[in-house]
Amino acid sequence: MTENNSKFGSRKEKYKKKRMEKTAAKKFTYKQVLLSIVIFVLLVAVSIASYLVYLAYTIPQPNLEELRAPSIVFSNDYTEMGLTNQRQIYTPIEEISPYLINAIIAVEDNSFYDHIGFDPIAIARASWVNLTQRRYAQGGSTITQQLAKNVFLTGERAMNRKVKELVYAIRLEQLYSKDEILEQYLNTIYFGHGNYGVGAASRYYFDKSPNQLTLDEAALLAGIINGPYLFTPDFDRNITPPDAIDDFNPQEEEDINVLSQSRTYRRRTLVLSRMLTEDFITQQQFDEANEVIIDLTRINSGEDIQTILIDRAAEEANMILSDMGYDNPYYERSGFQIITTIDLEIQEKLDSVTTSTYSSIVGNNPQPEEFHLGAITINSNTGEILAARGNWSTTGWSYLFSGQSRPGSSMKPVYYAYFLEYQNYTPLTLKNCSKDVANDFEEEFGAQISDFDGDYHYSQLNLRQAMAESCNIYAITTAAEIVHQNQVEHFQSFLSSFNMQGINPNYPASILGSDSQNMLNMVSAYGAFNNGGYLINPYLVREIRDIDGNTIYSAEPGQGEQIISSEVAFITTSLMRSVIDHPDGTASYIRNRLANRDVSVKTGTDIGGNTNTYTMAGSSGDLTTLISVQESRNTELFQQETVRLPRGTAANFWADYMNEALTVFHPDGVPVLRPPEGVVETKLCSDSLLLATNNCPEPFSEFFVQGTEPQKMCDIHGDGVYRICTDSWQLATEYCPEDRIWERQYRFFEPPPSERCQIHAPPLEDEDEEHGLPEDDTINEEETVEEIEDETNEEEFQEENDDNAPIEENQQENEEEI
Repeated sequence: MTENNSKFGSRKEKYKKKRMEKTAAKKFTYKQVLLSIVIFVLLVAVSIASYLVYLAYTIPQPNLEELRAPSIVFSNDYTEMGLTNQRQIYTPIEEISPYLINAIIAVEDNSFYDHIGFDPIAIARASWVNLTQRRYAQGGSTITQQLAKNVFLTGERAMNRKVKELVYAIRLEQLYSKDEILEQYLNTIYFGHGNYGVGAASRYYFDKSPNQLTLDEAALLAGIINGPYLFTPDFDRNITPPDAIDDFNPQEEEDINVLSQSRTYRRRTLVLSRMLTEDFITQQQFDEANEVIIDLTRINSGEDIQTILIDRAAEEANMILSDMGYDNPYYERSGFQIITTIDLEIQEKLDSVTTSTYSSIVGNNPQPEEFHLGAITINSNTGEILAARGNWSTTGWSYLFSGQSRPGSSMKPVYYAYFLEYQNYTPLTLKNCSKDVANDFEEEFGAQISDFDGDYHYSQLNLRQAMAESCNIYAITTAAEIVHQNQVEHFQSFLSSFNMQGINPNYPASILGSDSQNMLNMVSAYGAFNNGGYLINPYLVREIRDIDGNTIYSAEPGQGEQIISSEVAFITTSLMRSVIDHPDGTASYIRNRLANRDVSVKTGTDIGGNTNTYTMAGSSGDLTTLISVQESRNTELFQQETVRLPRGTAANFWADYMNEALTVFHPDGVPVLRPPEGVVETKLCSDSLLLATNNCPEPFSEFFVQGTEPQKMCDIHGDGVYRICTDSWQLATEYCPEDRIWERQYRFFEPPPSERCQIHAPPLEDEDEEHGLPEDDTINEEETVEEIEDETNEEEFQEENDDNAPIEENQQENEEEI
């Protein structure tokens, strides 16, 4: 027993010893890990400190008077067009409204006058928000850091740049006073649309000096800094008044970044809320400023069109580089070279025609505010913008690139392409145009529609005729089929592929183009008709190089997304040729201005509301151009009929300009668009719309998607002569006697017989050749009497037929004349 206890005790001691050894090992391991972490943190800290010391001694001495070079914009042949920051009005801090200074400090850096160049708390808070939301939702840079980035660094998002930015900020705080730093910041910050500094921004948006800004205007400008293209009020999509501000929480940053149509208002509310929190304004001031509706006062700065093109190129390059990882918009002070797609020779032609057309309209009554112009030309195969014009003068550039225009009947080709693609339409699809049809449509859909000037065709039109003459009745009855066939959702998807927005297919009258569309989307849609069915988004920036000449971005012109078949694209283009080539086409009056060029176009007119809009869109060769001209109906000159746009302004403008542009782009002649495989050209009779015969008097050619062309021959002309047996009045056979056959030509109002003669059958093989009797030679007296009577009747009929022959010949001649 004792021996067993001794053994047991020995085992217990061994077990305790092992446990103590394991515990000691674990403690040792924990100490090692903790020591390793401490050493690692110290090494990182020493490394960062060493790098900061290194940068402090190696980076150049910051000098606010020596700013980085601006970026340069070039045309497509590398001709320098100008600098990106040409609009900059330096304004001393004493001449800037306190509202604006306080608004910017409140929303960008509320501890500006307290920190030493950076704010550790703000950096930690931003890091935590970004980490928890797993996205870049908040920044922690101070005003001094932003200035350092503006002036001395590129916008590249990299840790190395952030460290340099921190060092520059500390050095700036050592060399300059807070007011000097703030003044420089206020004059270099970007406000969108090529405007640097508060001086240029306040003049661009409100036609005021910075010291004249009201509280709501100051809050709006301060809000733009965070995202010039998200919050600029110069884009219609940003300033649609909010339906409700009550549900907006200005303390929630994510509420500001929601892509809402009222985001400019939301951003302004956030700025005012921050000003209220910092005691810069009272609650009453907040409430009053927050209720003000944004109303921009735009001015004509007197700049030429080339300057505005530079601004647009800068905006597009800004977005490209931002997607590449650069912080916009500071790249514009980084010496980039921006090569655009602009063809200066074609642009010169557009500017020249614009000037001459405007002069011919207004004469001695120059009133630019009466009219608005949008003109853009693209290479339909690449999407390159070759020339563009924002207005008769220089204002209203956003009208072209981001604004909306009602296209009128120039929307019809998009609808017709759908029916050609999915509803088995052909150029010969017939519909009736009459007031009765319009009345039926009004009863069903509640819309009064008529053809232009209230007229009707009162006849059947095919699709080609409807396109040429822009028949509204044909259009609405076609669009109504979308509703009748429950194709609304499918058609909506089709419109989306064209980037067409805001169209309600449940309202068939939308085919008449009363819903406003972006002009870039419209010209790209017409480009798709011309290039075989590919939607290519127009672009202005072809290449970007850094300050050392290295290419960092190059556009890749491609075929884009195919949204309609090449066959339907060609047939739609062919239909639009009739708009100018058909004698009754709505643009036939400009045919002589375009010589023998292959041209496909569509006109559009929208009259009503506050404006009249006239549109002309189409292609020739590789060029696709859209012209949209608007006139205000509310002006004194319009009411007095002193100055009005004559009908045909857009079409005449298009013809004069394209004739010049095509000479530049296609110096050896405009190529003719050829049908692709899968399209057949068929010769048809103009009366029967069936395959033409040799005798059809007015044959014509039409294009069809293979398999949809007519299969039957014309039954009116040519081979419409039939041999009729006068015994049966059916089609004669080879057994009908020649003296019983009448050759007759049938017209469309009386179809020919469809059955073959059954009276004259082939002779029996066992017939007695000598007597013409059967083997049974018994003569039946009743049959003999009937045969004699038949012969007598036949002789009498033949005599009557002979007597009536001249009458029938005259009747036949009369029918032929008819």
